Formats: sequence, C-alpha cells, structure tokens
Amino acid sequence: MPLILPIFAACICCCFAELLVLDRVGKILAERHSPIWKEVSAQGLTPHYAIYRFAQARRDRGLGDPALTRLVERFRLLHGVLLALLAIYGVVLVTGLGARAA
Repeated sequence: MPLILPIFAACICCCFAELLVLDRVGKILAERHSPIWKEVSAQGLTPHYAIYRFAQARRDRGLGDPALTRLVERFRLLHGVLLALLAIYGVVLVTGLGARAA
C-alpha cells in the first residue's frame, strides 16, 4: 500500500474530529454563554468558522468554564496535528516518497 494513503486517512480523521469538537464547543457556547454565542455566531460566514475563530483567539479563557476550555484545547491540539500531517502529506506528495511501499 502506498505510504500516502494512511497519511491522507489520518488527515480526514483529524478533520472529522475537529468538526465534532467544534460542534460541541458551539453547543456549550449556546447553552451556557448565550450572549457570547450570539456575538460569535454573527461574526462568521458559517457557525463552524465562527467557532474556529473563537477558539483560535482563545476567547474561552475569560469565560471561566473549564469544560469549554478543555474542548478548545483539544481542538487546538487536533488542529496542530492536522497541520503537521498536511505538511508531511505535502512532502511525501512532492518528493514521491509515498508512491510505493518498500
């Protein structure tokens, strides 16, 4: 099996996990912090993008909600893993290292 396929599969899994975490962050914002949710959801093109910007700006820290902060940190970790996987995917794709497994 070519090396590039498991890397691609891991990227897809990270994307799916990020969407699940962002969805949960949005639900917590809507349930526990509705004024912040109204402000955040009005700023983005889509709800997930608005929550993404909220998480990247680390606005969760000022809310004093440990569960929300834990989810945002999990999202940030997943996003870092995704970026690393995409960099590896790009290197493997450009260099041709993943064409055939040895």
